[in-house]
Formats: sequence, structure tokens, C-alpha cells
Amino acid sequence: MRKVICAAHPASSEADIDAVLDVDQEVWGHIFPGDRSMMQSRCRTFPDCGLVLAMHDGTCVGFLSAQRVFRDDIVCAPDKRWAALTDDGTIRTTHKPEGDWLYGVGLAVTPQGGSCGASSVLIDYVARYAMAKSVRGAMLAARVPGYSRRAVDMSIYDYVVAKRRESPIDPELKIYARFGLMVGSPPIIITEYMGAGADPDSGDYGVVVEWSNPML
Repeated sequence: MRKVICAAHPASSEADIDAVLDVDQEVWGHIFPGDRSMMQSRCRTFPDCGLVLAMHDGTCVGFLSAQRVFRDDIVCAPDKRWAALTDDGTIRTTHKPEGDWLYGVGLAVTPQGGSCGASSVLIDYVARYAMAKSVRGAMLAARVPGYSRRAVDMSIYDYVVAKRRESPIDPELKIYARFGLMVGSPPIIITEYMGAGADPDSGDYGVVVEWSNPML
């Protein structure tokens, strides 16, 4: 039987940050690992959701970072790459306390966390925050790590919209779709989202997925 993580909680100590950095290195170290000052800044800037840990048997097995924004901050931004939308991951200038949307800055789940529901717990935490605070919805730019295998015969546009309302063909988009985070229409596709050459599996693309608050 699949085990369920008991709780997710905001980071509140240097020990929490140590745990997050271990997870971040394990999951993102081959692409773009974070550092201590970045994680500390997220905690200070947005204590509620800047850095949220998923715990299982006393061990951090995943974390999520988000910031509050206004929708046009993302949709109309001239530069939609990760560094520009998140102030290089610190969210110091990009987090808007009165913003009516949440934007995902980072999500990392270890293999252990994947087997015991960490993604579900983290996304549920953010959804509960959104409903409690009357935030209109949440969005994030997802990787498309299966695209490199289809780039010869499919444009990135065709790839991200294929079966988007049923079961997206990209494995990461498929996971987000299970939590109600869907590719929009028209899709917002970001070139060199993590930086040039940072994510060859995704062809350096990212695509925005969205969830709308059902209470509003």
C-alpha cells in the first residue's frame, strides 16, 4: 500500500534549509541547483509559501516554492525566463504581497518522495493557501522533458497541446494535469526557460500550466 506523507510545512529554520538544499541538489543539480542565500530569501520574502517542505518519517523528501503575482506579471512579461520571473530565484522583487495569483518558483521531489505522495501534499498545501486567501489561481512553467524525443516530428506547440485535456503526451505535463494544472489555450511557451543549454531534454522550452481556484 502506498504510504502517505503526514504533513507539509513552511521552512522555519536553517535545518529546514539544509534539508531543502539536499533535495534541490539531488533533483536539480544537473540543471540549475539553488544555494542557501536564494532559499533564505524566499523564506524571508514570503513566509507562507516561499519554501514549503514535504516530510516523511522525519525526512524532507520534497519542497515547493511559490510567490504571489498579478496575472499580467507573467502573461505580459517581455522576458518569461525563470531568472527574470523570479528575481534569479530570490523572489525579492517579483513577489507581490497583494498579487491575486500564485506562481511556482520551484518544485523538487526525490524518488522516495515520489513513491509516497510528496507532490500531492505540496500542491494540496498551495491549493489550500489559495482558497483560504482568495487567490484566483496558480500557475507555473513546466519542463517538457519528453520533447527531445519528439522534436524531429513535432513542433513544440503541437507537442504541448496534444491531448492536453485528456492525457498530455509529455510525462511531466501528465503529472501536473492530474492535479488540475493544465496547458492554457493558447499555450504560453517559453524559449530557454532555464537558460540556453540548461535543459536539453526539454529542448530548453518551458510551458505555463494553470489551475483556477474553484471557490472563486
